[in-house]
Amino acid sequence: MRNLILYAVIVSAFAYSSGPEIVEGMLQFKSQIIITGIDNNRPTVMTDQKWFNKLATNWGINILRRTFPNRDGDYALYYNMEFDSQYSVQSVIVSFQNTPEINSSWDVNVGHSWIEDTYYDEQWALNTIDAYNAWQYQSGNDDVIIAVIDPTGFWFGHEPSGNTLHEDLQGNFWNENGKYGLNIAHPSELPYAENWRHGTIVCGVFGATT
Repeated sequence: MRNLILYAVIVSAFAYSSGPEIVEGMLQFKSQIIITGIDNNRPTVMTDQKWFNKLATNWGINILRRTFPNRDGDYALYYNMEFDSQYSVQSVIVSFQNTPEINSSWDVNVGHSWIEDTYYDEQWALNTIDAYNAWQYQSGNDDVIIAVIDPTGFWFGHEPSGNTLHEDLQGNFWNENGKYGLNIAHPSELPYAENWRHGTIVCGVFGATT
């Protein structure tokens, strides 16, 4: 029988600092239907949907883009928008949540992926776990520590050390024992994996800074 090698890698929860800073004039939402005919070349966004045009006029929406421009299906229902910052984010959220054609809406925090992550459109795992709706309630807390127990360990880089941690994870790894977690099979060693595998991916889903 093969011996099961078990590793635990511990990472600070999610990707954002405690007390997230809300970005004024930005919002993310999920629509019930695909919004077509988006025209961002006007002072106020115009679309083929009259209900959205009314919202755009009311709140001074000047930018509307699909969150996942290269994806179909449920991905096509997510949108990023910018609006007149004289209006509070919360007031716009309330308006959107009272609009039947809107499934859900939430604020944008400094560090949110769609602002800073070049590969945000490829983050299929975030949609799979419904992260966008969860961000309405919480987008990260440094007081929470998450332990990932995974037999594949974590890929630190070509030379396994804290200095070669992925740039999106360096600031969030727990390291109170100086080993970035625990290698149960070899306690004196880092919980190191030879390549990008399941443990690394899981850490990135909830622990990446972008």
